[in-house]
Amino acid sequence: MKPQILGLFAHTLSEAEKLVADVPDERFAELPYTNAKHPAWVLTHLSVGAGMMIGCIKGDPNDLGGVPASWPELCPAGGAVSGDRAQFPSKDELLTALRMTHEKLAGMVEAMTEQQLAQEFVVPEWREFFPTNAVATAYMLAHHEGYHLGQLSQWRMAAGFGPPEGAF
Repeated sequence: MKPQILGLFAHTLSEAEKLVADVPDERFAELPYTNAKHPAWVLTHLSVGAGMMIGCIKGDPNDLGGVPASWPELCPAGGAVSGDRAQFPSKDELLTALRMTHEKLAGMVEAMTEQQLAQEFVVPEWREFFPTNAVATAYMLAHHEGYHLGQLSQWRMAAGFGPPEGAF
């Protein structure tokens, strides 16, 4: 099952890149409707999520896998989304971070043994949802990004971009 999940994870990176390819950096934080998840928020959130998963696999949930420590406060789950472009990293920084966390996380998951996957998830507060590393890994690689890319697709339409060229 690992190859299929890693394949999905690679696919979501490709789709994320397509969804923002034609969006100029200066428009990355536009809010075309209330509670929109704009590209800067989505890419920050996805980088932070993958970075957190890297840390959790390492056994240190405070390790963000190379993502700057200030980024989680920019994209809290369920929190208000700021439309201030200056608060977020540049488009290039966000894409670089997303690619970097993808590469690191995919490599770590590829190397995980069945015993490591079966281990109890490192964050006790999240164990009701993620009882094991396997459950957390499957969720983060096969569901989390696709969910947020749906928000990004919705944002594109509302912001007047339409479907991206070559998207699935």
